[in-house]
Amino acid sequence: MRDRWAASAVVFLAWAAWMLPTTVVGKQMVCRIDDPSKVRDCRALADCAYRIYPIEFAQQGADQGNNVICGGLNNLVSLYDGAGACRYFGDLISTNAGRTGFATTVQQQLSNGQFRGVDLRCDPTVNGVNQTAYNGALKKLRQFLGRGFTIFAKVDNPDLDPVVIQTLNEDIDIISCPGEEDATTLRAYIANGGIPTRVVVDVLEPPVLVRNCKKHEQISN
Repeated sequence: MRDRWAASAVVFLAWAAWMLPTTVVGKQMVCRIDDPSKVRDCRALADCAYRIYPIEFAQQGADQGNNVICGGLNNLVSLYDGAGACRYFGDLISTNAGRTGFATTVQQQLSNGQFRGVDLRCDPTVNGVNQTAYNGALKKLRQFLGRGFTIFAKVDNPDLDPVVIQTLNEDIDIISCPGEEDATTLRAYIANGGIPTRVVVDVLEPPVLVRNCKKHEQISN
């Protein structure tokens, strides 16, 4: 059971080979780290173009002085993951004042320099979030953060308003889609106008990275 710690601690996403952006050549994976406390050696994540940490661990680390976040400029923090958090997000951004407050809060969260962007885990179509409000929130967030920070957004259902897809193309750096065997969501999102080179998909454990994780686990113990 011990040699499987990496699989339980990290969720992997990858670009399809034909979609790999030139900015991450040699690093074809995004690593969403569900439990940073289990990553005992940051070298295990060296192959990750981006490392995404849950907001709870980011806040705990800041409050308690815990060193659970690997250093580097490619760390992101995930926000509004799960149905309850997504509903809260939908209520928050339902007014212009709420959207401004959302963007301000994210800007403050990133101001300490530990993270270089955010991963928004709320798909508006799946969770009943008003798409007009969602679109405005994305625009506001990019306005507040500028181009110096990376923004991920989640698409589980490609049935998005055209204006939302346009905003995703203009203001969002990376889109994550579910890793279905037939790539239904990915293909539909691209067919609806999404930019192919900005999409990553959830995948099963990449053997090379998992082997590296196991190797570094043995080294550090």
